[in-house]
Amino acid sequence: MGRARAALSGRYRSVVILSVVVALNSFGMGVIAPVLPLFTQQEYGVNAAQVGIAIGLFGVGRLAFERAYVGLEPADHHVVE
Repeated sequence: MGRARAALSGRYRSVVILSVVVALNSFGMGVIAPVLPLFTQQEYGVNAAQVGIAIGLFGVGRLAFERAYVGLEPADHHVVE
């Protein structure tokens, strides 16, 4: 517990918080993606192909914005202390 508290109050606090948020986001997509076609088909009349396109576009958008951010110079990144 002491190491976790030190990480949250120390120099790497923002990295720890960002890592937790990314992990929760990935876990959420992993849990929702398998049942999303069944749910949307029953509730909204959307077919599985449309759900597949929406999930695919989410991945493409995430990849595009990630590549745009990685292309920035290190001097352009804002460091939070």
